[in-house]
Amino acid sequence: MASQELASLLAAVYSPSTPHEQKRAAETALQQLAATREALEWALGSLGIAAAPGADLQALFFACSVAEEAVTFRWPRLEAGEQAAMRSALWRAATEPGGPHFVRQKAAAALAHVACLDWPERFPSFWPDLQSCLGDPARRSSGVDLLAATLDHFHSLAQTTSAGLKGRVLSAAVPDIQRRYLELQPVALATLCSLLQLLGPSLPAAVAAGSGNNGTLALAARTLRALRAALADANRLPEQQGISSAALVALLFEFVGAARPASAGAGNEASEQLAQVAAAALDCAADLQAKHFGAAATQQMLEVLLPKLQETCGLVQEHWARQGAALQLDDPLLTSFVRLLVQFFTMQLSNVDATPQLGVALNGLLARLLALTSARRSPVDVLLFLEVWHAVLSYLDSFEDALWEAGDDVAARQRVKQAVAGYKEPILAVSDLLLSALSPAGTAAAPFSLDALSCAPSSGAAMEDWLQSVVSGGDSGRVDEAAAERQEAADAEEDEYAEELLVPGAAQGLHGDSEYDVWVRHAEGFLGRAIGSFSADLLPAVLQRFQGAGTAFEQACQAAAAGVAQAVAAGSFAASPAAALEAWLPAFRATDICLQLLTRCGPSFPTRGAADGSAGLAPPAGSGEPVSGAHAAQCLRVTFQLAGGWLQAVQAIAGASQQQGQQQGQPATPSLAAAAAGGGGGGGLSTMLLAGSRLYKVAGSLTATWLSQLLAGLVQGSADPDAAAVAQQLVQGLLSTAATLLQAVASPQLAGWQPLLHRAAVWAAESLVSLSSIALSSALKPPPQLLEGIWLSHETQTQLLLAARASLENPALLPVRASRALWLSLSDLCLRSWPAQPAAQFDAAARGAAFADLTRPLVLTFQQAAAAGHAANGGEASLAVAAAARHAGAVAAAIVQSYAGSPKAVRGIVSSTLVGPALPSVLAILHVGPGSSGSSAGGQGPLQGKASAALLRLVAASLEVLATELGSEAVGQLLGALVQIFGAAGGDPSFESDLLMLQLVVSLLSQGGTHRHAQLLLPALSYCLSVWERASAPHAAAATDADVQHVRAAALAALLSLLCFRWKALMGGGGGGGGGSVSPATSLAQQAAAAAAAGGQAGQPDSEGSFFVTRVLQLLLEFFGGAASLAVVLPAADVRLVLEELFELQVAKRLYSLPLFQAARAHLAACLLGMLLSRLYRGAQDELGDTLFGLAAANWSEWHLTILPGVVDSRLGGVGPSERAALLAMWGGADLDAHSFERRLHTFLNDAAHYERSCSGAGRAA
Repeated sequence: MASQELASLLAAVYSPSTPHEQKRAAETALQQLAATREALEWALGSLGIAAAPGADLQALFFACSVAEEAVTFRWPRLEAGEQAAMRSALWRAATEPGGPHFVRQKAAAALAHVACLDWPERFPSFWPDLQSCLGDPARRSSGVDLLAATLDHFHSLAQTTSAGLKGRVLSAAVPDIQRRYLELQPVALATLCSLLQLLGPSLPAAVAAGSGNNGTLALAARTLRALRAALADANRLPEQQGISSAALVALLFEFVGAARPASAGAGNEASEQLAQVAAAALDCAADLQAKHFGAAATQQMLEVLLPKLQETCGLVQEHWARQGAALQLDDPLLTSFVRLLVQFFTMQLSNVDATPQLGVALNGLLARLLALTSARRSPVDVLLFLEVWHAVLSYLDSFEDALWEAGDDVAARQRVKQAVAGYKEPILAVSDLLLSALSPAGTAAAPFSLDALSCAPSSGAAMEDWLQSVVSGGDSGRVDEAAAERQEAADAEEDEYAEELLVPGAAQGLHGDSEYDVWVRHAEGFLGRAIGSFSADLLPAVLQRFQGAGTAFEQACQAAAAGVAQAVAAGSFAASPAAALEAWLPAFRATDICLQLLTRCGPSFPTRGAADGSAGLAPPAGSGEPVSGAHAAQCLRVTFQLAGGWLQAVQAIAGASQQQGQQQGQPATPSLAAAAAGGGGGGGLSTMLLAGSRLYKVAGSLTATWLSQLLAGLVQGSADPDAAAVAQQLVQGLLSTAATLLQAVASPQLAGWQPLLHRAAVWAAESLVSLSSIALSSALKPPPQLLEGIWLSHETQTQLLLAARASLENPALLPVRASRALWLSLSDLCLRSWPAQPAAQFDAAARGAAFADLTRPLVLTFQQAAAAGHAANGGEASLAVAAAARHAGAVAAAIVQSYAGSPKAVRGIVSSTLVGPALPSVLAILHVGPGSSGSSAGGQGPLQGKASAALLRLVAASLEVLATELGSEAVGQLLGALVQIFGAAGGDPSFESDLLMLQLVVSLLSQGGTHRHAQLLLPALSYCLSVWERASAPHAAAATDADVQHVRAAALAALLSLLCFRWKALMGGGGGGGGGSVSPATSLAQQAAAAAAAGGQAGQPDSEGSFFVTRVLQLLLEFFGGAASLAVVLPAADVRLVLEELFELQVAKRLYSLPLFQAARAHLAACLLGMLLSRLYRGAQDELGDTLFGLAAANWSEWHLTILPGVVDSRLGGVGPSERAALLAMWGGADLDAHSFERRLHTFLNDAAHYERSCSGAGRAA
């Protein structure tokens, strides 16, 4: 190989000035060159002189790549002499000192792969030479790296799961690799422990040297990382590998403790290296906590571990003292120690009994941890150690199981309670620390400031990632359940404010969490859990802080409104619209945090003493008085009072801003909205609005939890009878508070403020749902006067009804979610909340009249939208019609869905007064939708896709809940009209309505016998086919934002489902024996002619049915054929969707064995196997394998003699004859059960990938 040519190619690749095309050509040339025998000989020679001075680093890197490629892809094909030469060259490059670090690392990785394949039979010198290397001080560090790489490589290759078989080695070699890995582990562990014991005494001298690049410290860190690799197999215990777990822990903490002398004059670089060594030892100890040693071994280990953990707390404090006040988020000693503690409390402690001796030791550890939590008065430290305290609470949860197991054993229960009591003091101390920081009591100063945390929107993402990395410790094999729960909660919060639940403009105020938000959420999460465990102690503290925060909040709202008014009067409001609110930011924040805690307190509040009128909001501080039901009632009253004051302040600010806008000739609301949105979670205005909105959420939460318990006690006779008046008062207070807010939001006085108040509107409306659910509960059966009082009240009959009707006239006033909740409450109250009467006295006429009066605006909205749709020519009028129809459709669908399972008389009222009058107008609206003659230019009519989808959801809910009341004939007519509308109009350009229609068609036609709605079957099939054709059009993907691949999959799944349920109707009495066969090469016209000929004796319906069956199965082949040919890459979810319906069809009709499917069977199986061989569909691997088994089981001879050889020849054309024979031979020739088929399929896929890799490398070499 010409060195000049190589040098020019490398220069072209690595030079930043090389043109792109020239660089790509050079890279291609290097790839082709790397696989040649000449290049391998050159690479071995270059690696032999890697340590020489002045070596060309670019050439060395290419030489390493050549050697790695030969080992990975061509090792079995190399001659024995070449293998020996490579082992020798790689050994020198990996272990000889002096060479570049990347050369040693890449050579060690290649040599580890060779060892996994050849040691000890064909590479017997590997372990003796490695031990010799470890015994040589000059090469010891390289030997440790090589051992760690070998352990990692063995661990990776020994995986036997379907995901682990990636073709790196043949499947037949895996059992031998696993056996040799088990043999290597104990000797590797013993060797590393011996090396650590050798290094331990030399650490003081290394620390005293205090120089950078300290070889002893670096070697210790490398050895500990290698030890972690040796402990990676969680199924093997140290005792099974010849070493005591307790002794191993003691050895590890020798290296942790070695970091302590660094304060006695060691340099900064040596101190950092010591911290890295200690962190590596702590990581090893943390990994040990995931293993179950057995009671005796665990007890011995804990006797060593617990004192060491307390000593490490002191070490961390000394480490902080050396660092000074500076906070380092990437402090390895701190983060590794926290991870060890989390693993210890979460996993290992549950393996031993909670003895008094263990409790004493743990109390000592928790006392040291409590000191660490607040030592530096840093919110980041507190946040980090909260992960440990969460783990402590998780450990305490295990005592609940112990209490259940104790049963009636008084002594056992007492022991459990005594054990839990030992953790009470530190948990309460941490809780008090958090409460004092979040909401200081009175004039007391906070223990630490949160000002260092950023309030910038989305700044908290990095903090969340950091916390997750601390807990996981980079261990990809362990699932972090806490992180998963946090992510689930974040997703739920994101869904809560999804776009369709917001009024226009509200989305601009939603941002990702700031650092402050993340800190508060974690602190509030811990406090919520602590309240659940120690409510008697923490509830008074929460209420006392809420008492102080509520007073400050009320004053802040009044002062803020006055400040805005003064700013408007002074003319400074326009320059800084939210400046008047910033001074009250602490009061707003403190209240918001207290409210978040109160949402968790509802289940913990007692109901006893609720009628005590002398109780305040909270027990006096230091009195020891327990919380009673009176305090909970007063908490709700204060919440109502604060909500009223907040709303008045908002109205005053809105009035002042409107006044300022009138002075300037323009509205001021946009500037306020921008201030609130820009403030994210930190601005004064945004925080004020959020805290005030949360008042309504707290009111609904306490109503759904505590107030429902109080009413249950009244019904059951366990509560004070005098509490009935308190319950009536609180119900009226909640009703009045929510109604006042909703009416205000819909009023002109707050015009333009709806985007800022969307949370308040949603939470206020949902608090009404909490109220109506109590009043309607069949289990509670509250007093009749309570039921009558709610529906006949002024708030319901005037304020709520006006707000509900206003939201229909102007959908921008309330979010859809708020409107749904409001209308649900009103419909429940007017239809269900009547005095308790026997069923025989049910006055359907009176209730029906009330429900008709309520829902008449909904029906009128649909009728007006239908009339306007015929006359509209697009523009703003069309958009207004679409918005009104969408809003009303969402509301009506929610109402109808809420009556699923209700008595027949109630469902009859809903059907006759709402659904019956509304459906004709709904169909008329849909008829003038997109693509119809009434549409505007561009195919977008007055009804947009989301509005059409909302109306279809109403239809679907009606057919699901009220099918009996509507009648079979009406249901059939309705479905037929929908199919005709969507089929004639060309469907929805966004496909959103089409996806709902597909579900609706399948749902209705899958019910009842084959004769039910029989006349709709062929039109429905035609419609489903039209959806497929539109989604398959050449420009469909560019013309819409819809996922057309998913639309195709949904249409095909619907067609397969219809075939499954209506097969007999389509194929006649033959059941599929006739009708020709499906072939991928048959044209559509030929299939139609064949279907007509086959069905001629049975009449025209059968011929049409055969045509549809043939066409659907043709689409099935087209769908998977495109994926197999890599013309398109399908999402795994879409593949599973289609295969699930195909499985149902196979189970019901034995499709794979029918003559109709005979010609398609081999082609479909080849496509599915090709998809698996592409390794692009691991997410659908199980479903693809199950379908393949069904296809193969239909004709095993065809599978063994036709399908497998055809796929191997077409998909694996690069493999040689011997490899081809091996792939086919592993299947045998006999019939297989499902389990055997799955194992052989995994083996086949792995070995095929291996042969492809090897043969492609050999082909390039040739």
